[in-house]
Amino acid sequence: MITVFHRTILFALFTLLQLPIHSTATDLMVNMWSVNLDHSPFPHKNAVVGDSITFKLFGPHSVWIHPSGNCADTAARYEVGARGSGLTKYVFTPEDAGKTLFFTCDSGTHCEMGQSMQVTVYGTLDKTPLDGKIIISAHDFSNAQRTIGSGALSISLVTSIIGWLLISY
Repeated sequence: MITVFHRTILFALFTLLQLPIHSTATDLMVNMWSVNLDHSPFPHKNAVVGDSITFKLFGPHSVWIHPSGNCADTAARYEVGARGSGLTKYVFTPEDAGKTLFFTCDSGTHCEMGQSMQVTVYGTLDKTPLDGKIIISAHDFSNAQRTIGSGALSISLVTSIIGWLLISY
């Protein structure tokens, strides 16, 4: 005989199984990739493997990654977006996880004048973070763009209610 306690446990398990376990990737947008008036770098960002960053390029600006994190060290740098190429997108890969990428503009002295940005890349949300800390979201909550698949939660609740009705009879 199924008791109220058993029904409650089954309902809870059925509901938990319906919840989505991943979220969609986020595109970090840099609208004005240029030298800031105060010569300060762009704000530090966080990303998760699978996320991307898009730079709107205009004029003489380019996008490079300097693995050393230093404008003067050009030995291992590589270009992500050429001058005047419009929109340049970089997708964060598993090889980027656990690193802080240093994006720069290498036109003239733009990097030294502050046209740079650091992005710390974390592993995917469904795996243990590299530093052992629990990550709810790697993104700033003020710029929350990470969403759960459209309608997934409401569909889960409807199927849970149907499951409850089936268990009840």
